[in-house]
Amino acid sequence: MALLSLIPLCKIISDATEALSKYTSKNFGILMMTILGNLPDLIIIGPFFFKGHSEIVHGMIIGNLVSTPLLLGAGTLIGCYKNTMLKFDEIMGQNYAYLILFYLSIYFYSSYTNLTVSVFRFINIVFLLVYFCYLYYIFSIHPKILSKENESEDKSSDGSDVSIDIYDETECLKITKYFKLNILLQLFILVIASVIVFLVSNVMESLVEDLPLSENFLLIIVLGFIGSVPEHATSINSFYKNNSDSGLNNTFGSNLMMLGGVLPIFTILEWIMNISFSVVTFSPIFILIFITYILVYCAILDGIAHSMEGIVLFALYILIARILF
Repeated sequence: MALLSLIPLCKIISDATEALSKYTSKNFGILMMTILGNLPDLIIIGPFFFKGHSEIVHGMIIGNLVSTPLLLGAGTLIGCYKNTMLKFDEIMGQNYAYLILFYLSIYFYSSYTNLTVSVFRFINIVFLLVYFCYLYYIFSIHPKILSKENESEDKSSDGSDVSIDIYDETECLKITKYFKLNILLQLFILVIASVIVFLVSNVMESLVEDLPLSENFLLIIVLGFIGSVPEHATSINSFYKNNSDSGLNNTFGSNLMMLGGVLPIFTILEWIMNISFSVVTFSPIFILIFITYILVYCAILDGIAHSMEGIVLFALYILIARILF
């Protein structure tokens, strides 16, 4: 029922942010979609963090990473079924790939070695600074790169923007009213879904004891999937509509927010509030996850996605889930 309650939320998030990005900027709409898409993760992680269950917090972060092959695999298969192949911004795809590999290499290395608390805190401060640099890049530098690439097209369509100047006051009021209604409806459904997901998070401890499943499977696969439902729905919808840039940005934007934003902020809160928050415990599955992201990098390197790449990524997710089972 909690998953079903998130379906209308996904539709509202996708439609509202897509419309909003037309009046602000594409990257702003993607950032809003990423923040709202990660909200279920934060709702589940928050109570466990303040209770000192650091293993659940790390499990949710790793689950967010593991769900990416499922999302890209399913999205590519569905998108290629309709559009034969998918094309996206090659520059942003490469940037996302090596940013994720940067975060993963340091994050997994910290789990393998006995780092002191001060070193772990320093690493997370650097993570947060790199994430701020990423935000500056997508809002300031990358739009300039795109504008230079599209300069010739802009010159040929100088007279096509005249219609913007003839919008009357009534049309502007309609647009304003439309956004107000969308935001109110979005917040209303967001609250309902948040409450239900919060209830789910409260019974997960008993599920670990009652169900014949491994703890890692519940933390990484089950909780990771539940927390990633909004971004899965919005990204797959974008791939289906051949809007691959939006789907890719939402997918990797979620990973970067968890590793570069959520993890450092929780580490800083632990520092300030003196909450128990240990370094992630090493697991051999980390090696397979890292190799998976190398394959993801190879898949998006040329800016084109085919159905075979989707099959491989989807199969990798199934293998990881079976190993953790």
